[in-house]
Amino acid sequence: MATTALGTVTEENPRPEDANTGQPVVKDVAVPAVTASTVMQEAGDTENEPRKRSLWIAWLYMFDWYPSHLSKEESRFLRKLDAFLLTFCSVAFFLKWLDSSNINSAYVSGMKEELKLYGNESNNFGVILGGYLQSAAYTNLNGVHGMAGWRWLFIIDGCISLPLSIMGYFIFPGMPTSGKPWWLSQDEYELGQRRMRDEGVEEPKKISVQMLKRLFCHWHWYVGVLAYVLFLSGAYPHGQMSLWLKWQADNWGTYTVPQVNTIPTGAQGVSVIAAVLATSLCMVYPTWIIFQVVMAIFMFANICQMIWFIPHGLHFTAYYLFGVSAAVTPILVPTVNYWMKDSAEARAFCTGSMLTLGFAVSSFYPIVVFPVVEAPRWKKGYIVNFFFILGCWFFLSLGFFLIRKQEKRQKERALVDEEDLKGSDIQHLD
Repeated sequence: MATTALGTVTEENPRPEDANTGQPVVKDVAVPAVTASTVMQEAGDTENEPRKRSLWIAWLYMFDWYPSHLSKEESRFLRKLDAFLLTFCSVAFFLKWLDSSNINSAYVSGMKEELKLYGNESNNFGVILGGYLQSAAYTNLNGVHGMAGWRWLFIIDGCISLPLSIMGYFIFPGMPTSGKPWWLSQDEYELGQRRMRDEGVEEPKKISVQMLKRLFCHWHWYVGVLAYVLFLSGAYPHGQMSLWLKWQADNWGTYTVPQVNTIPTGAQGVSVIAAVLATSLCMVYPTWIIFQVVMAIFMFANICQMIWFIPHGLHFTAYYLFGVSAAVTPILVPTVNYWMKDSAEARAFCTGSMLTLGFAVSSFYPIVVFPVVEAPRWKKGYIVNFFFILGCWFFLSLGFFLIRKQEKRQKERALVDEEDLKGSDIQHLD
């Protein structure tokens, strides 16, 4: 077998040797080069490339969940994954926020007065996803069996969460290397592993000292962790609309308790739309562009509250626009994971660092920056928050810039290596 610039020549019989040198004579025979695509075609598995997309109508492709260039087996595999994973993860994420934020709903529904929480005792709780549930509990269960409506909210949350946790034990598949889940066939399981290898995702190994040294000697970990820590704390005002409505209700009687619980759910509706729309657009447009738009809206909402003396309608709009911040996490975390796709251990360590440090800072951030006794006009809070949002914006934008430079260098090195390899394999005859 000999390799030429035109392809590979394989002969069953030895080539004639040159009379002077004794080396095999290589003839310039034009043979089509064998590529991965031709091999797949010979094996009966045709590789179809995605169609080129027009920049102006590319947004339409975000609804093309199972593109036509995928094989039938791959489309069926992805549909099955979506049916199990998306269903479980969506419900689990909703209940996670429902469980962690129900105290905020209870706070504006009578818990403050009953437990005499007039200081900062309720400061460590986030957004309101249980507004409608709390409103229904207050209206229909308040006083039942001698318990206040806000107490029933905790009972209802527990009854909803327990069955889902049991279901997750049997449904959630774990990592592709964790073993075949019962709802996948062996062929589908192997297809999933092959897709990971094709994307350059390496199998996980043990976290070693060498890996940590490499991780801390590069920029990826620092940029990802700083961006997420700043965002997680900076997103605190999202979900605090109920305190503003309660403040207005206490001073002017503008809103009822059910209204205080239900009106802020509009911001959660914005969160759902923003998260789905932004992440879908990231599939067809550059991620860094979508991120810039999301952060600009997020910053605008914070500036409005920082100014404070604005029209009543703009206050409403600003609180609702805070919901756009829900699109940051599904952009930020996968982006950082993509930066380190060649090391499963680095991804795991970085994601763990982001969550650990992010929630560690956000555990005391509201107490220091957004004390309840100053609600809803946090003068210093929105100023500090301005710089947290700006910091997140800066660091992830810096990461987008650095990764583009890194990928450009890698492509240049790959081209040089390929040229060197070709040069070493070609024999020239004088």
